[in-house]
Amino acid sequence: MCKEIFDSEFMKAVKEIECPGSKWIYLYTTSDAAETGIGEELQEKYGYSAQAVRDRIEKIRAQSSDDLIKVALSGGENAEAACAALQIRTTEPDKERALRLIDSDVAEERALGVRMVTHYRDSEFQPAILSRLYELSKTEKDSEVLEDLCFAMSHLGADEAVRHLEHLVDHESPAVRFALANCFFATTEPDGLFCLRILARDEVDEVRNWAVTGLGASVDVIFQDLEYSRKIFLERLDDENGSTRLEAMSALIRLGEKGEKVLSVLKTELNTDPVPLIAIEAATLFASPLLKEALGSLRERTEPNDLYLPYIELAVEACRD
Repeated sequence: MCKEIFDSEFMKAVKEIECPGSKWIYLYTTSDAAETGIGEELQEKYGYSAQAVRDRIEKIRAQSSDDLIKVALSGGENAEAACAALQIRTTEPDKERALRLIDSDVAEERALGVRMVTHYRDSEFQPAILSRLYELSKTEKDSEVLEDLCFAMSHLGADEAVRHLEHLVDHESPAVRFALANCFFATTEPDGLFCLRILARDEVDEVRNWAVTGLGASVDVIFQDLEYSRKIFLERLDDENGSTRLEAMSALIRLGEKGEKVLSVLKTELNTDPVPLIAIEAATLFASPLLKEALGSLRERTEPNDLYLPYIELAVEACRD
């Protein structure tokens, strides 16, 4: 039965649908899979009835944990769907299955075990799971497992994540460094902030961008020792990655920075098309008549039904003489 479900045309159809985040977690946990955007596309584009969508999802959810583990470990095209079905199972037997996998000598099994426990936050098993993950962080060498470990600790809200993972800041794998930046996002821990500042100078765009974004989020929750972060943000105003520049600019404005360099970057962004919302919101915070011309031009070329128009109007009002 398990093989039949995971080899079906339905699975292939779901794979072809674009969706941010984990589409399988979304389908498994929503109150009615047929009424989701994915479910509607399955009906409109692939000809499934609403009930067929519901039945197919329920059949996958009904598979035994042992069968799902076999599919997840196969490494095939259905591994993601099987893993997601395992992640929403937070019973004690499933917790024990995951911990046995985490103790395996096989890296692929350890990685699956770590992924399986990412949704145990606020469960009665969370302390035991975190304790095991902390132990694993001391000895694990496999890049894939370390990447999953960082994401798991992030999902689980691990209080001691910084202490156990900070040694990965210079790991050779960009995927591990990106996962670390994700785990330390908006941290208030001094050592975590130190790691984000290092990662904000990473050679890989994605790592650098997420580290700068995480540092920017920290600006809103800590109110001292920000000068080192400010220095990083000023450096990143010249970043070749547009998203990183925007995040650095936004963070500096929230810190009260209104120098010529910040103004120049903000004006440039307001004169692009399409203008990112973060730039419009930054203009509102900047609140200077020096932005009147750029904002006036933006309002003129914005359609009346544009979703960003209310934000543009707020920015225009904030920057009046």
